Amino acid sequence: MMDQLDLITKNTIEIIGIEEIKKKIINKTVLIAYLQIEPIQEPSIDLLLYIIKVKDLVDAGVYVKILISDIYPYLTTEQESDNKTFEKSIFYKTLITNILIHLQVSNIGYEFIIGSELELDKNYVMRLFKFMSKITVYQAQQACNKSICKPLISQLVYPMLQVLNETVLEIDIHIGSIEEKDIFELSRGFIQSLGHSLCSYLIVPVIPCIRKSLNKLIDNCKIRIIDDRESIFTKINNSYCLEKNTNDNLSSCIAICKHIIYPLGECVGEYKTYIQFENMWKNNKMTVQEFKIHVASILNSILRPIRDSILEYKDLYNMAFVVNQKITINKQDNSILI
Repeated sequence: MMDQLDLITKNTIEIIGIEEIKKKIINKTVLIAYLQIEPIQEPSIDLLLYIIKVKDLVDAGVYVKILISDIYPYLTTEQESDNKTFEKSIFYKTLITNILIHLQVSNIGYEFIIGSELELDKNYVMRLFKFMSKITVYQAQQACNKSICKPLISQLVYPMLQVLNETVLEIDIHIGSIEEKDIFELSRGFIQSLGHSLCSYLIVPVIPCIRKSLNKLIDNCKIRIIDDRESIFTKINNSYCLEKNTNDNLSSCIAICKHIIYPLGECVGEYKTYIQFENMWKNNKMTVQEFKIHVASILNSILRPIRDSILEYKDLYNMAFVVNQKITINKQDNSILI
Protein backbone atom coordinates (compact mmCIF):
# COMPACT_ATOMS: atom_id res chain seq x y z
CA MET A 1 0.00 0.00 0.00
CA MET A 2 1.46 3.35 -1.05
CA ASP A 3 1.59 6.12 1.51
CA GLN A 4 0.18 9.58 0.79
CA LEU A 5 3.43 11.11 -0.44
CA ASP A 6 4.12 8.21 -2.81
CA LEU A 7 0.66 8.55 -4.36
CA ILE A 8 1.07 12.31 -4.72
CA THR A 9 4.45 12.05 -6.43
CA LYS A 10 3.96 8.94 -8.60
CA ASN A 11 3.62 9.26 -12.38
CA THR A 12 5.52 12.57 -12.43
CA ILE A 13 8.82 13.50 -14.07
CA GLU A 14 9.72 16.38 -11.76
CA ILE A 15 8.49 17.92 -8.52
CA ILE A 16 9.06 21.52 -7.48
CA GLY A 17 8.56 22.25 -3.80
CA ILE A 18 8.36 18.72 -2.43
CA GLU A 19 9.47 19.92 1.01
CA GLU A 20 6.31 22.05 1.28
CA ILE A 21 4.22 18.96 0.50
CA LYS A 22 6.04 16.93 3.16
CA LYS A 23 5.51 19.63 5.80
CA LYS A 24 1.80 19.87 5.04
CA ILE A 25 1.42 16.09 5.23
CA ILE A 26 3.17 16.07 8.63
CA ASN A 27 0.84 18.87 9.79
CA LYS A 28 -2.14 16.86 8.48
CA THR A 29 -3.16 19.69 6.19
CA VAL A 30 -6.01 18.86 3.79
CA LEU A 31 -4.25 19.38 0.48
CA ILE A 32 -5.88 21.02 -2.54
CA ALA A 33 -4.55 20.54 -6.07
CA TYR A 34 -5.25 22.44 -9.27
CA LEU A 35 -5.28 21.33 -12.90
CA GLN A 36 -5.96 23.66 -15.81
CA ILE A 37 -7.33 22.24 -19.06
CA GLU A 38 -7.27 24.34 -22.24
CA PRO A 39 -10.16 23.39 -24.56
CA ILE A 40 -8.63 24.03 -27.96
CA GLN A 41 -7.80 20.92 -29.96
CA GLU A 42 -9.44 17.53 -30.00
CA PRO A 43 -8.18 15.69 -26.89
CA SER A 44 -5.22 13.41 -27.42
CA ILE A 45 -4.11 10.58 -25.16
CA ASP A 46 -1.94 13.11 -23.30
CA LEU A 47 -5.15 13.99 -21.46
CA LEU A 48 -5.10 10.52 -19.91
CA LEU A 49 -1.81 11.29 -18.15
CA TYR A 50 -3.40 14.25 -16.36
CA ILE A 51 -6.48 12.24 -15.45
CA ILE A 52 -4.29 9.42 -14.09
CA LYS A 53 -2.55 12.05 -11.94
CA VAL A 54 -5.94 13.32 -10.72
CA LYS A 55 -6.82 9.75 -9.73
CA ASP A 56 -3.51 9.39 -7.83
CA LEU A 57 -4.21 12.60 -5.92
CA VAL A 58 -7.81 11.77 -5.06
CA ASP A 59 -6.67 8.33 -3.89
CA ALA A 60 -4.14 10.15 -1.69
CA GLY A 61 -6.89 12.23 -0.07
CA VAL A 62 -6.08 15.40 -2.05
CA TYR A 63 -9.02 17.49 -3.27
CA VAL A 64 -8.60 18.44 -6.94
CA LYS A 65 -9.98 21.54 -8.65
CA ILE A 66 -10.13 21.11 -12.43
CA LEU A 67 -10.39 24.44 -14.23
CA ILE A 68 -11.64 24.40 -17.82
CA SER A 69 -9.93 27.51 -19.20
CA ASP A 70 -12.43 28.92 -21.66
CA ILE A 71 -10.57 32.24 -21.35
CA TYR A 72 -7.31 30.76 -22.68
CA PRO A 73 -8.25 30.64 -26.41
CA TYR A 74 -8.95 34.38 -26.29
CA LEU A 75 -5.41 34.99 -25.03
CA THR A 76 -3.91 33.20 -28.05
CA THR A 77 -4.42 33.30 -31.80
CA GLU A 78 -6.63 30.19 -31.59
CA GLN A 79 -9.86 32.18 -31.19
CA GLU A 80 -9.40 34.06 -34.49
CA SER A 81 -10.68 31.19 -36.61
CA ASP A 82 -12.75 29.28 -34.05
CA ASN A 83 -15.86 30.40 -32.24
CA LYS A 84 -16.56 27.15 -30.41
CA THR A 85 -14.93 27.73 -27.03
CA PHE A 86 -18.17 27.16 -25.11
CA GLU A 87 -18.93 23.87 -26.89
CA LYS A 88 -15.35 22.65 -26.46
CA SER A 89 -15.38 23.51 -22.77
CA ILE A 90 -18.59 21.54 -22.17
CA PHE A 91 -17.24 18.63 -24.21
CA TYR A 92 -13.98 18.50 -22.23
CA LYS A 93 -15.84 18.65 -18.93
CA THR A 94 -18.17 15.84 -20.01
CA LEU A 95 -15.33 13.71 -21.37
CA ILE A 96 -13.13 14.09 -18.28
CA THR A 97 -16.09 13.32 -16.01
CA ASN A 98 -16.79 10.11 -17.93
CA ILE A 99 -13.15 9.01 -17.81
CA LEU A 100 -12.97 9.67 -14.06
CA ILE A 101 -16.14 7.62 -13.57
CA HIS A 102 -14.65 4.83 -15.70
CA LEU A 103 -11.52 4.88 -13.51
CA GLN A 104 -13.75 4.74 -10.40
CA VAL A 105 -12.52 8.06 -9.03
CA SER A 106 -14.74 9.29 -6.22
CA ASN A 107 -16.77 12.30 -7.34
CA ILE A 108 -16.44 13.89 -3.91
CA GLY A 109 -12.69 14.20 -4.49
CA TYR A 110 -12.81 16.77 -7.28
CA GLU A 111 -14.79 19.62 -8.78
CA PHE A 112 -14.92 21.49 -12.08
CA ILE A 113 -14.57 25.24 -12.46
CA ILE A 114 -15.26 27.16 -15.67
CA GLY A 115 -12.47 29.71 -16.06
CA SER A 116 -14.60 32.67 -17.17
CA GLU A 117 -16.86 32.30 -14.12
CA LEU A 118 -13.80 32.80 -11.92
CA GLU A 119 -11.56 35.10 -13.95
CA LEU A 120 -14.20 37.66 -15.02
CA ASP A 121 -15.36 38.24 -11.46
CA LYS A 122 -14.92 41.87 -10.37
CA ASN A 123 -12.80 41.02 -7.31
CA TYR A 124 -10.60 38.73 -9.42
CA VAL A 125 -10.00 41.47 -12.00
CA MET A 126 -9.04 43.92 -9.26
CA ARG A 127 -6.54 41.40 -7.88
CA LEU A 128 -5.14 40.99 -11.39
CA PHE A 129 -4.62 44.76 -11.66
CA LYS A 130 -2.78 44.74 -8.34
CA PHE A 131 -0.57 41.88 -9.58
CA MET A 132 0.20 43.87 -12.75
CA SER A 133 1.51 46.69 -10.55
CA LYS A 134 4.10 44.31 -9.06
CA ILE A 135 5.49 42.69 -12.20
CA THR A 136 7.57 44.01 -15.10
CA VAL A 137 7.06 43.21 -18.78
CA TYR A 138 10.42 41.41 -18.76
CA GLN A 139 9.41 39.19 -15.83
CA ALA A 140 6.11 38.28 -17.47
CA GLN A 141 7.87 37.60 -20.78
CA GLN A 142 10.29 35.20 -19.05
CA ALA A 143 7.29 33.05 -18.13
CA CYS A 144 5.99 32.95 -21.71
CA ASN A 145 6.61 30.23 -24.24
CA LYS A 146 10.25 30.72 -25.27
CA SER A 147 9.40 29.98 -28.90
CA ILE A 148 7.44 33.26 -29.05
CA CYS A 149 9.88 36.02 -30.01
CA LYS A 150 7.41 38.88 -29.80
CA PRO A 151 4.58 37.87 -27.45
CA LEU A 152 1.24 39.61 -27.56
CA ILE A 153 0.08 41.46 -24.46
CA SER A 154 -2.52 38.72 -23.97
CA GLN A 155 0.24 36.11 -23.90
CA LEU A 156 1.93 38.04 -21.09
CA VAL A 157 -1.32 38.02 -19.12
CA TYR A 158 -1.76 34.24 -19.33
CA PRO A 159 1.08 33.33 -16.88
CA MET A 160 -0.27 35.92 -14.47
CA LEU A 161 -3.70 34.29 -14.54
CA GLN A 162 -2.11 30.95 -13.70
CA VAL A 163 -0.38 32.43 -10.65
CA LEU A 164 -3.46 34.35 -9.56
CA ASN A 165 -5.63 31.22 -9.86
CA GLU A 166 -3.36 29.52 -7.33
CA THR A 167 -4.11 32.24 -4.80
CA VAL A 168 -7.84 32.61 -5.47
CA LEU A 169 -8.45 28.85 -5.42
CA GLU A 170 -6.19 28.53 -2.34
CA ILE A 171 -4.29 25.54 -3.69
CA ASP A 172 -1.25 23.69 -2.41
CA ILE A 173 -0.32 21.68 -5.52
CA HIS A 174 -0.41 22.66 -9.19
CA ILE A 175 -0.39 19.91 -11.84
CA GLY A 176 1.23 20.87 -15.15
CA SER A 177 3.65 20.07 -17.95
CA ILE A 178 7.33 20.80 -18.48
CA GLU A 179 6.32 23.64 -20.84
CA GLU A 180 4.78 25.46 -17.86
CA LYS A 181 7.91 25.33 -15.72
CA ASP A 182 8.71 29.01 -16.31
CA ILE A 183 5.20 29.89 -15.08
CA PHE A 184 5.83 27.84 -11.96
CA GLU A 185 9.08 29.73 -11.36
CA LEU A 186 7.20 33.02 -11.79
CA SER A 187 4.73 31.89 -9.14
CA ARG A 188 7.48 30.91 -6.72
CA GLY A 189 8.88 34.43 -7.07
CA PHE A 190 5.64 36.38 -6.62
CA ILE A 191 2.95 34.33 -4.89
CA GLN A 192 3.96 35.26 -1.35
CA SER A 193 3.68 38.97 -2.22
CA LEU A 194 0.10 38.17 -3.28
CA GLY A 195 -0.68 36.85 0.20
CA HIS A 196 -0.43 33.11 -0.46
CA SER A 197 2.10 30.52 0.67
CA LEU A 198 4.37 28.80 -1.85
CA CYS A 199 2.75 26.18 -4.08
CA SER A 200 4.29 22.89 -5.10
CA TYR A 201 4.30 21.64 -8.68
CA LEU A 202 3.84 18.17 -10.11
CA ILE A 203 5.18 18.00 -13.66
CA VAL A 204 3.42 15.31 -15.65
CA PRO A 205 5.07 13.61 -18.67
CA VAL A 206 3.78 13.95 -22.23
CA ILE A 207 3.57 11.39 -25.01
CA PRO A 208 6.01 12.42 -27.78
CA CYS A 209 4.72 12.90 -31.29
CA ILE A 210 4.19 9.74 -33.31
CA ARG A 211 6.52 11.12 -35.96
CA LYS A 212 8.26 14.38 -36.75
CA SER A 213 6.11 16.42 -39.08
CA LEU A 214 5.88 19.97 -40.34
CA ASN A 215 2.13 19.60 -40.01
CA LYS A 216 1.28 20.29 -36.37
CA LEU A 217 -2.30 19.02 -36.58
CA ILE A 218 -3.03 16.61 -33.78
CA ASP A 219 -4.44 14.10 -36.28
CA ASN A 220 -1.02 13.74 -37.88
CA CYS A 221 1.29 13.55 -34.89
CA LYS A 222 -0.79 12.45 -31.89
CA ILE A 223 -3.19 9.64 -31.07
CA ARG A 224 -6.63 11.12 -30.42
CA ILE A 225 -8.89 9.70 -27.75
CA ILE A 226 -11.57 9.17 -30.40
CA ASP A 227 -9.25 7.34 -32.84
CA ASP A 228 -10.63 4.01 -33.99
CA ARG A 229 -8.77 0.71 -33.85
CA GLU A 230 -7.42 1.00 -37.38
CA SER A 231 -6.10 4.52 -36.78
CA ILE A 232 -4.40 3.49 -33.53
CA PHE A 233 -2.68 0.51 -35.14
CA THR A 234 -1.59 2.61 -38.14
CA LYS A 235 -0.16 5.39 -35.99
CA ILE A 236 1.61 3.02 -33.62
CA ASN A 237 3.01 1.05 -36.57
CA ASN A 238 4.42 4.25 -38.10
CA SER A 239 5.85 5.55 -34.83
CA TYR A 240 9.50 5.79 -33.90
CA CYS A 241 10.63 2.86 -31.78
CA LEU A 242 14.19 1.52 -31.50
CA GLU A 243 15.00 -1.88 -30.04
CA LYS A 244 16.63 -1.82 -26.59
CA ASN A 245 16.00 1.94 -26.33
CA THR A 246 13.84 2.85 -23.30
CA ASN A 247 13.92 6.63 -23.73
CA ASP A 248 10.29 7.69 -23.28
CA ASN A 249 11.10 11.20 -24.54
CA LEU A 250 11.82 9.77 -28.00
CA SER A 251 9.56 6.76 -28.39
CA SER A 252 5.81 7.23 -28.15
CA CYS A 253 5.43 3.45 -27.73
CA ILE A 254 7.71 3.39 -24.69
CA ALA A 255 5.96 6.48 -23.28
CA ILE A 256 2.49 4.95 -23.74
CA CYS A 257 3.72 1.79 -22.09
CA LYS A 258 5.32 3.59 -19.14
CA HIS A 259 2.78 6.36 -18.53
CA ILE A 260 -0.57 4.87 -19.58
CA ILE A 261 -0.56 1.08 -19.88
CA TYR A 262 1.17 0.16 -16.61
CA PRO A 263 -0.30 2.98 -14.46
CA LEU A 264 -3.77 1.78 -15.50
CA GLY A 265 -3.01 -1.76 -14.37
CA GLU A 266 -2.45 -3.26 -17.81
CA CYS A 267 0.74 -5.03 -18.87
CA VAL A 268 2.69 -6.02 -21.97
CA GLY A 269 2.69 -9.79 -22.37
CA GLU A 270 3.85 -11.67 -19.29
CA TYR A 271 5.70 -8.68 -17.82
CA LYS A 272 3.59 -7.59 -14.86
CA THR A 273 5.50 -4.44 -13.93
CA TYR A 274 7.12 -1.74 -16.03
CA ILE A 275 10.53 -2.59 -14.52
CA GLN A 276 10.14 -6.18 -15.71
CA PHE A 277 9.15 -4.95 -19.15
CA GLU A 278 12.05 -2.50 -19.30
CA ASN A 279 14.59 -5.20 -18.40
CA MET A 280 13.14 -7.47 -21.06
CA TRP A 281 13.26 -4.71 -23.67
CA LYS A 282 16.87 -3.85 -22.88
CA ASN A 283 17.75 -7.53 -23.36
CA ASN A 284 16.06 -7.56 -26.77
CA LYS A 285 13.61 -10.38 -25.96
CA MET A 286 10.80 -8.92 -28.07
CA THR A 287 10.87 -7.50 -31.58
CA VAL A 288 9.83 -3.94 -32.29
CA GLN A 289 6.88 -5.14 -34.36
CA GLU A 290 5.67 -7.48 -31.62
CA PHE A 291 5.92 -4.67 -29.10
CA LYS A 292 3.98 -2.26 -31.32
CA ILE A 293 1.18 -4.81 -31.74
CA HIS A 294 0.99 -5.22 -27.94
CA VAL A 295 0.89 -1.43 -27.38
CA ALA A 296 -1.72 -0.78 -30.07
CA SER A 297 -3.96 -3.60 -28.87
CA ILE A 298 -3.82 -2.59 -25.19
CA LEU A 299 -4.26 1.11 -25.94
CA ASN A 300 -7.27 0.36 -28.11
CA SER A 301 -8.83 -1.69 -25.27
CA ILE A 302 -8.25 1.24 -22.88
CA LEU A 303 -9.79 3.77 -25.25
CA ARG A 304 -12.74 1.64 -26.40
CA PRO A 305 -15.02 2.31 -23.37
CA ILE A 306 -14.12 6.01 -23.55
CA ARG A 307 -15.08 6.07 -27.23
CA ASP A 308 -18.31 4.29 -26.35
CA SER A 309 -19.15 6.95 -23.78
CA ILE A 310 -18.58 9.69 -26.37
CA LEU A 311 -21.33 8.11 -28.46
CA GLU A 312 -23.79 9.19 -25.78
CA TYR A 313 -22.96 12.86 -26.47
CA LYS A 314 -21.80 12.73 -30.09
CA ASP A 315 -23.89 15.82 -30.95
CA LEU A 316 -21.82 17.82 -28.47
CA TYR A 317 -18.61 16.48 -30.00
CA ASN A 318 -19.97 17.39 -33.44
CA MET A 319 -20.71 20.97 -32.37
CA ALA A 320 -17.28 21.34 -30.74
CA PHE A 321 -14.93 19.89 -33.33
CA VAL A 322 -16.56 18.80 -36.59
CA VAL A 323 -16.83 21.41 -39.34
CA ASN A 324 -19.17 20.54 -42.20
CA GLN A 325 -18.72 16.85 -41.48
CA LYS A 326 -20.90 14.12 -40.06
CA ILE A 327 -19.93 11.58 -37.44
CA THR A 328 -20.28 7.98 -38.53
CA ILE A 329 -19.97 4.97 -36.29
CA ASN A 330 -17.65 2.05 -36.96
CA LYS A 331 -19.99 -0.90 -36.27
CA GLN A 332 -17.04 -3.22 -35.59
CA ASP A 333 -15.87 -1.48 -32.42
CA ASN A 334 -18.25 1.47 -31.98
CA SER A 335 -15.51 4.00 -32.69
CA ILE A 336 -16.15 7.42 -34.15
CA LEU A 337 -15.01 7.95 -37.72
CA ILE A 338 -14.50 11.46 -39.07
